[in-house]
Amino acid sequence: GAMDWLPNQESVRWVLDHLWDRLVVSHPGLHFYIAGRNMPRWLKELNRKQVSVFPDIPDADAFMSDKAILLAPYFSGGGMRVKFIEAMARKKTVITTGIGAEGIEGRDGDHFLLAQSEEGLLAVTDKCIRDAALREAIGDKARSLVANKYDSRRIAEKLTELFAKL
Repeated sequence: GAMDWLPNQESVRWVLDHLWDRLVVSHPGLHFYIAGRNMPRWLKELNRKQVSVFPDIPDADAFMSDKAILLAPYFSGGGMRVKFIEAMARKKTVITTGIGAEGIEGRDGDHFLLAQSEEGLLAVTDKCIRDAALREAIGDKARSLVANKYDSRRIAEKLTELFAKL
């Protein structure tokens, strides 16, 4: 995503300040990947254990392929997060807040995981890390939702139908 967009920076900073150290204690092999264009200096210079920063990703599809979870709690901003739709289309589990899920037709626990508080986000993330079957089920449902609601061909068909009625 665009790392010069303040809500993206806030999300990353919040994960680093509130969740990351606690997650690594429970999951010593865990790794946090931060990727996006226009990476701010403070992230480029970040030196945290088990955290990698990628300012330029030539192929987002390849980059996402071996990651299971998109953890991005949002506390400001509006509109639909296109990166969430892309991750869902790739069967990734998205963990976010209500603001992060705005504009995405889906249900918490079926298509993504939501929490609003630090403890809630920690618990949901911990459960998702521990439960591969949960991640797989959410990923499958998320992909299906994207295929039915957000696929460009499906949207074009709906628009064609609408124009034919007009």
